[in-house]
Amino acid sequence: MDENLFRKHLTNINKRKNNKEEIILHIKENTGVELDESTITLSKKIITLHISSATRQRLFQKNITEILKQKGYILKI
Repeated sequence: MDENLFRKHLTNINKRKNNKEEIILHIKENTGVELDESTITLSKKIITLHISSATRQRLFQKNITEILKQKGYILKI
């Protein structure tokens, strides 16, 4: 097997993980709501949150869609 293929794959995984951590930190700083990596699905620039309705409501009260737009992400509801 080609080592470059595995290296590319690992690079993409690390990049996606770093993006998730960046999003989680940005959400926490702006809303005060702390999320886990397992609650976020990231597909290119589209974010899907897998959270309870109470947490979702708190995020929408803090205007989460605008907060994510600042970073260039779109929230899929």
